[in-house]
Amino acid sequence: MTLQDQTTFRERRAPNDIVRRARDVLGTPFQHQGRQPRVGLDCLGLVVHSIGQEAEAVDQRDYASVPDSIRLEAALSRYFDRVDVDDPSDAPDGSVLAFCVFGDPRRSVRHLGIKSDRGMIHARHGARNAVVEIAIGSAWRDLFLGAYQWRAQ
Repeated sequence: MTLQDQTTFRERRAPNDIVRRARDVLGTPFQHQGRQPRVGLDCLGLVVHSIGQEAEAVDQRDYASVPDSIRLEAALSRYFDRVDVDDPSDAPDGSVLAFCVFGDPRRSVRHLGIKSDRGMIHARHGARNAVVEIAIGSAWRDLFLGAYQWRAQ
């Protein structure tokens, strides 16, 4: 067991620690349903890793291409407190940012990221295919659905 594994759950859920844990896996390859830091993560795997072991309660691994939005929204509501912001840049650091995907007429939750002081950390599928930290631009603002903080914070 590493020293990091011995960290208490309360310490793991501190906003600065959530961001630190997300940054620890920058560059990890994107892997659909990936849950192994530095080996492969998807957006939900990044959230579970960043918050810590207790966040496994929100995990799901039985999805085809993206997490089931109905179950994901239910898990966010059950284990997280919604933050009252209209812009993802205004969310507190360490918050989970929820997004729809371009062209989704239902605007359902299909992608997650971790808010950082520099923007957002997320497992990007596409050009970079890795966990990256990016500025939050207008395209992300258009897809933004809400911000959530781990309830135990």
